[in-house]
Amino acid sequence: MKRKPVFKIVLLLLLIYFICLAIYVYNLEANSKSGSELYTHSKPARVTESWKYNWDDSMYSADTYPWFSDNYDFGSWESYDFPGRPANPLNHRGVWITARLPEGSWGSPTLRFRAPQQAVEVYLGGERIYTFGTMDPDKITTPGSIWHFVTLPDSFRGKSIFFRTYTPTPYLAGYLIEIEVGEKSDHIINILKKDGKSLILGSLFVFIGILALLVSPAACRYKKMLMSLGFFSLFIGLWCIAEGKMLQLFIDSPIIPVYVANFSVFLMPSGFISFVRLVFTDEGSLENTVLKRLWQSFIALTILTFLLDMAKIQSCLEMDRYLHLLIAVSIPPLLFVTVKAIRKGNKDALIFLAGLLALTTAGIIDIYTMFYITSPAVNPQRISDWGVLAMLLSLIGIVTKKLALLNEQLRINSLENETNYKSLFKNMTEGFIYSKVIYNINNNPDDYMILDANPFFIANTGLTREQIIGMRISELLPDFSKSHLKWSPEVQDESAACAELFTNEHLNFRDKWYKVSAFSPKDGFVSIMFSDITEMKDAESTIRRQAYTDSMTGFFNRTYFEDTMSHMASRMDKLKPISIMVIDIDGLKITNDTFGHRAGDELLVEAAKIISEVFIGHGTITRVGGDEFCIILNNTNYEKASFKRNLIVHLIDKVNSGSRKVPISMSIGLATCSETEDEDIYSIYRRADDDMYQYKLSQAGSEKSKLIDMLLTALSERDYVSQGHVERLVLMAECMSDALDLQDVQKRNLVLLAKVHDLGKIGISDKILFKPGKLSKEEYELMKQHVKIGFNIANRSKELINIATLILHHHEHWDGQGYPEGLSGGQIPLECRILGVIDAYDAMTNTRPYQKGKTKEEAVMEIERCSGTQFDPEIARSFIKISEALL
Repeated sequence: MKRKPVFKIVLLLLLIYFICLAIYVYNLEANSKSGSELYTHSKPARVTESWKYNWDDSMYSADTYPWFSDNYDFGSWESYDFPGRPANPLNHRGVWITARLPEGSWGSPTLRFRAPQQAVEVYLGGERIYTFGTMDPDKITTPGSIWHFVTLPDSFRGKSIFFRTYTPTPYLAGYLIEIEVGEKSDHIINILKKDGKSLILGSLFVFIGILALLVSPAACRYKKMLMSLGFFSLFIGLWCIAEGKMLQLFIDSPIIPVYVANFSVFLMPSGFISFVRLVFTDEGSLENTVLKRLWQSFIALTILTFLLDMAKIQSCLEMDRYLHLLIAVSIPPLLFVTVKAIRKGNKDALIFLAGLLALTTAGIIDIYTMFYITSPAVNPQRISDWGVLAMLLSLIGIVTKKLALLNEQLRINSLENETNYKSLFKNMTEGFIYSKVIYNINNNPDDYMILDANPFFIANTGLTREQIIGMRISELLPDFSKSHLKWSPEVQDESAACAELFTNEHLNFRDKWYKVSAFSPKDGFVSIMFSDITEMKDAESTIRRQAYTDSMTGFFNRTYFEDTMSHMASRMDKLKPISIMVIDIDGLKITNDTFGHRAGDELLVEAAKIISEVFIGHGTITRVGGDEFCIILNNTNYEKASFKRNLIVHLIDKVNSGSRKVPISMSIGLATCSETEDEDIYSIYRRADDDMYQYKLSQAGSEKSKLIDMLLTALSERDYVSQGHVERLVLMAECMSDALDLQDVQKRNLVLLAKVHDLGKIGISDKILFKPGKLSKEEYELMKQHVKIGFNIANRSKELINIATLILHHHEHWDGQGYPEGLSGGQIPLECRILGVIDAYDAMTNTRPYQKGKTKEEAVMEIERCSGTQFDPEIARSFIKISEALL
């Protein structure tokens, strides 16, 4: 396999980097040992005596300070033992610190110290000799953390030096470390010796991270795992380099390492957690989901932290506490997942646990020394770099094991494939040819020469083996044009088997369909397979037709409509003038509710016949909703489309003139876009839809009236009692209205209720209505539905809507034992209470299929007996008084 150029570039840059670093260190130390008298001085001396401090948050309160005077009394200053930092319970941000410089002999005395994330001024003898950063109390960002080098005058020995510092981060206020006086060259050499390890390890981590990211695309199923490892190693490396405080020797921008270090440390756990999630959890498991949310939380926290810092709202250092909290939250799930994997016998989890323990131990030690052992005399060494290295090595070990296992599997598979190739080649039920690539003058693939073909392919060509061998594919399969022969640079550079050239190309050859796929077993050769997919193609055609067809009407469905609209949107110029007609079947829901869905389906089919007759061979007809159709008429102006609409109206009248159980009514909307107008197809459809609703509003009253009249006629034809039931109820209703002195509105409503109260029985089966015996529990429940059916019908009629509620409640009882809502007493409308009495009286005194009629005396006694339970007592008494007059 050819080595990719990017790997060569990375290796070259890494080599140049280490060479330059080695030359820099060698020249620096060689110059200091060149024999000049500057190297005869003593070693750097640490400043450890006479440390005092005085908090001063008013950084601009004065231009001069009294403590620079020779007779100033330092009694107000607090002494403290160095190493350490001043106690800061009040969270001061600015402080003055003084100490006495040591004795010593140096050719060019230089003061070296660190003041992490603090702006610094250094004074000697009342004169400012060094400044870094700005003493600005309004700033929230830090000035960076670097090595400070301050050149001292020859008379510095034994004098007091003053440090003035300011930081927006109170816990760092007055934090001075590693303060020494000596030659600058010795200082730099000490820094290189101290932090060279971090630079070397960090560079190694960065290299490993970049390498893992580069090779991850070729790692098949381990791609995401390698990417997680790569990001984790990259962020670790950047953190080590930035935290080593050596970048200032190469880059004069101290704030950059701060942001690099913080950015890296915030993102480092995301790569680490992602790696654990991919290696030790199952997709879709609770542990997998928890770890996924954790690494997403680290990324979100990183973005929020740096947005706040850049907006100068909150320093990124102040957000460390939330990072530490999130890390603490992450540790239990990580340990749980690791222990669970170990219990399942996963040996990789043991390797990971060892690395995790090494990292945790090193981190705890470093955090302790950072905050509690700040003494230059002790000079603790940071060991978290080695903990990180141990953790990274454990992860690399896990990845190496998995890649080695994958490589072994590929090797075994390769041997098995080689053994079975000849048998497969001869016996496979798919066409297979092995060809040599023919290149054109530009060294690009132009055609293929067939070197071998299996029996299946030969049999389907109708040629002999001798005729096929040596032919070019373009000669044998003209439809298989050069456009199918697409190489990618990756394929030309790879020699591994199964490197795909193209897939899912469908080829029609000798009335059959084939799926064509290819791979390059080695450079300059290609194998092509032809899979017979004729049956699949036929099935796809059938499925596509079914997917786009409405089974009820045979028209296209909503899916086809949306695809067609999307396709036409880009071809409007070729389709104009274009007309769109929207048709809505009126009364479909009331028909379904009243006569059942079978009647509604019949109504839909009859309407579809009318639409089909008008638009047969012209326009695209789709059923876009339950009762809505859309017809798209390409190259059709408004006059032609309007003629079609009038023809639909004519056919509807013709159909309704016959003896139909349910009349057909359609609301039709039309919109047209002419050749000169600029309008998108969706806007035309919306205009047609709006026009349909306007049409519906103009026709709604008359059509609903027709339907209600038809229902009442049908109800009278199904009257199961002796003729005159409704007439008797109306007569008794009028008498009761006069006896109870009802208002005109109540009287009209009562009389109308007497006429149509059983309207809902049109939707009840004859089997239940005319059953001679007692209804079963299930049949009675169905019978009770007639009040809701009647309510739905009346609610859709402007003539009956005022008594819809009365129809719903005309079977409620005074004691609350009625239906459908169990109303009681005065909750029941007055008209319903009156109808309940007179309807019961008429039912008892007339013979019905399920009972023999009673005498009027028996009926009156029954009403009196049920007074206060089924009937309103007052209305029952009134009815009994006038019963003689009524009959």
